[in-house]
Amino acid sequence: MNRKRPLMNHKLTPWFISRDLWRSMQLLLPINYHERLRIYFDKYGCISCKRRKVPYLCNGLCLPCVGLIDNRLGRIDKLRHASQARPAMTSPRSLLRRRKSARDLLADFRKDLDKTCH
Repeated sequence: MNRKRPLMNHKLTPWFISRDLWRSMQLLLPINYHERLRIYFDKYGCISCKRRKVPYLCNGLCLPCVGLIDNRLGRIDKLRHASQARPAMTSPRSLLRRRKSARDLLADFRKDLDKTCH
């Protein structure tokens, strides 16, 4: 049984944490935390495909299944990023209008500020 800490698979770990935070979290876990899924794999095979004569990678999954899941998650990530609304390009004219509106709205404050600074 391999007693090393598991390798990070960036798509199967929480996506919202950094690599350094992931490493810190792994160090807090007892070594046998990850052995449970490894023992399952050794006894029953891959959780996904049930094969036994394939290399183990992580989370009770064999190397081919992790690759498959990784590829599928990559495609999902691309679809998610593509579907997110992109900010519309703001025309310079509308920016100038907003600038003028802001100046007009803040003009009274500017006068008060000028009085207190001089």
